[in-house]
Amino acid sequence: ILELPFMQRGGVMLSFRRSYSNYIIEDLYDKNFTAFANSIPRRQPINFNSGQRPLPQTVDPEISFYDFIGKASLAVGSRDELSLSFYAGQDNLGRFETANMPGGQNRHAPHSHQASSFIKEENADWGNRGYSVKWFRQWRQRFHSTIMSTYSKFSSEQSFFENVPAFAPDPRFSRHMGAPGSAKTDSVVFELSSNNEIEDLTFRIDNSWQLHRADKLEFGAWISGTQIEYSNSGFHVIDDLQVQSQATQYAYYLQNTWSLNRLVTVETGLRAAYFNLTDSIYVEPRLSASLQVLSGLSLKASWGKNHQFVRRLPGFFQYTQGRDFWVLADGKAIQPGVAEQWAAGFKIENRNVLFDFEFYENRQQDVIEGIPAVQYMSSAERTGIYKNNSSLSRGIDVLLQKTSGRFVGWAGYSFGHTDIRATVKQEFQEFAANQDMQHKLNLVGSYARNGWNLSATWTYASGAPFTQPQVEAVRSEDFGVIQRLVPPAALNSNRLPATQRLDVSVTRAFISKHVYGHIGFSIYNLFDRENIWYRNFVLKSGKLAQEDVTTLGFTPTLAVDLRIR
Repeated sequence: ILELPFMQRGGVMLSFRRSYSNYIIEDLYDKNFTAFANSIPRRQPINFNSGQRPLPQTVDPEISFYDFIGKASLAVGSRDELSLSFYAGQDNLGRFETANMPGGQNRHAPHSHQASSFIKEENADWGNRGYSVKWFRQWRQRFHSTIMSTYSKFSSEQSFFENVPAFAPDPRFSRHMGAPGSAKTDSVVFELSSNNEIEDLTFRIDNSWQLHRADKLEFGAWISGTQIEYSNSGFHVIDDLQVQSQATQYAYYLQNTWSLNRLVTVETGLRAAYFNLTDSIYVEPRLSASLQVLSGLSLKASWGKNHQFVRRLPGFFQYTQGRDFWVLADGKAIQPGVAEQWAAGFKIENRNVLFDFEFYENRQQDVIEGIPAVQYMSSAERTGIYKNNSSLSRGIDVLLQKTSGRFVGWAGYSFGHTDIRATVKQEFQEFAANQDMQHKLNLVGSYARNGWNLSATWTYASGAPFTQPQVEAVRSEDFGVIQRLVPPAALNSNRLPATQRLDVSVTRAFISKHVYGHIGFSIYNLFDRENIWYRNFVLKSGKLAQEDVTTLGFTPTLAVDLRIR
């Protein structure tokens, strides 16, 4: 991190971080990579014949990331300020795996007289770029404006390559192999890849006008252009999917905050947006209010309506994590998302303790989350499952916090349930959403004394729901008779085990004439619990098999922060 003054009227801040896989302990790498690599869509695992074992295996991991943040600000005169900011970040994960197969050891192998190799390569790269230019103008004491231009780009690319020995082929692809003894039977190659990019360019102006000590008016407008590209190709996908779309959105908003004797605060707002792909105007009203009943006791309530034009779809590699991608709503196959939410609660606080309680309800239309796509599904089938779906979420959030003293901390508890109502396979279903987590409890505590700080965090969460598929045999023009995984009669009818984790840390602050900072040691997942992140399902020897992917286990970290005066 580098911070410098600029022309005595501003400043510049630069921050850069970089990591390489050769600095990571091998065991920690394996756990980290496995959690992500298993999210890459893949064909069914190879079932080596009895007695066939790979010789010593070579795995070359590669994991790295970097991010760069730059900010600069400059006061221009007494009323204007210009600021620039830039961000770039990239994460790269890859693994190259080889295993030599011994020849002549399996009498059932078609080519046991030859030596073959198993090769697998997996790569996942994603990153973000963004910049903003902002101009602030204080027109009068009670009126100011901000003009901003922003650009952002998100990209995600995944690829999978596997070169399979011919004596252990996937039976679904036997028709693509040559006759026994031909060179084509030495190996069968499988390749999958996907790429998703989102670009957004926005120009906006925001104004704030303090009409009265108890009345503030905010208003503004913006225009944004969004472009999304998605491509997906693979050996076992019947039709390669190519998606490219762009849209323009115009929006205007007006918001008023009114206070009465510091006891009542009412905030009203209205936003109108025009989206060119649907050629429609969407109105989004909102209302919130708070009432201080007694000293330290206040009531609160809010209501609002929102629309979402960038939608997340499940990919067409079924029952593997990380398959989702982003597209633009077009008003035809994919509708804009619509959500209406209200909440009500109360808050009690004094100098040391805060207690907050809130109940909420959220209703959504044209829901896509939780409705699976199926391998080898036709375009008409894929489009049909994304229409006329809705969801209902209800829950409570409770927070108890100690805000002062040597010991501070908080306990937070959430209870909620989200039901999706959809028509799947021409039948109406009601099932839990993918992210439905009925119970979640967080306990956080921190004790500080004489420059030392001890802290601990314990979390508990109910298991997420999942759909256990069924095996179905279908006939394909390209592949003949194939087996695929399809949704059962009831979606998300199973749940993963509950998860819990304890993290601890100790930090020591230090200060001298020219240097100050802190040194700290922390342990993530102190008791090394194997919490299941998600569950994959694959076909193995024609039967259904599951693969559990767990989150990171026991992980120690040493951190040093040095700052020069």
